[in-house]
Amino acid sequence: MKKTILTCLLLVLLFILTAPAPVMAQNPPPTGEEFHGDQVIFGENYVLRASQTLNGSLLVMGGNADIENGATVNGEIVILGGNLQIDGQVNGDVSAIGSNVKLNDDAYVQGDVQIIGGSITQEEGSTVTGTIN
Repeated sequence: MKKTILTCLLLVLLFILTAPAPVMAQNPPPTGEEFHGDQVIFGENYVLRASQTLNGSLLVMGGNADIENGATVNGEIVILGGNLQIDGQVNGDVSAIGSNVKLNDDAYVQGDVQIIGGSITQEEGSTVTGTIN
């Protein structure tokens, strides 16, 4: 199972790195707004603020991501070589390779959390509807 996930993530990474014109949005939308489309972040930090919604997946390589309380991600989160802190809601799977994930007490993940070569901290009150590996 872990080999399959790792293989899929590496294929996605390879695809992204070889795409002729990847979309690299470095900043989330203004407070209270929705953003449609996947976010690919290279070597930068990403913060999805309270009342903001990302309707797409989030890939962060070499940076940190913070999903604040009241923020929503309607898609998957993949983080490579960074830290992920979730206080808001994620409607999708979370995958971390060489990264640390912290699920604070208000975190809600409707999906699985996969950690390879990192750690997870789950505070009391946080919810994961799937499995944690």
